[in-house]
Amino acid sequence: MKNTFLVIICSILFIGCQGNAQQSNYRLTKDGTSSASLGKQKISGTFFMKGSEKTIPIGYVTIKGDDARYVVDENGNFELDLIPGKYVLFAHSLGSKDIRTRKIRVGLDESLTIHFFFEEKKEYLDN
Repeated sequence: MKNTFLVIICSILFIGCQGNAQQSNYRLTKDGTSSASLGKQKISGTFFMKGSEKTIPIGYVTIKGDDARYVVDENGNFELDLIPGKYVLFAHSLGSKDIRTRKIRVGLDESLTIHFFFEEKKEYLDN
């Protein structure tokens, strides 16, 4: 009787573990489609000063609907890992004139390179 009870408990635990493993591979994409094997895709890019090859080392990228900030490195480069779907990116740079916006679509097995070009913000102090 004890052996039968033990076999039933072990079977329930084993089936439960298999269900959790299958759920961990299930992801919902931003556009509402799903797949059991979707992986994250690499999105990279650089912040540049408009009209030059000078990079901007102080800034960050945000994604609409996400609170995270993806900071550029000392060379103005950034990287994001996103599941396939549609996104709106906002690029912010210290000392620039405005915020840059870019709509992107991330596909399966696709990496994207996105560059943002900023105009320098010129402020004058009155004496």
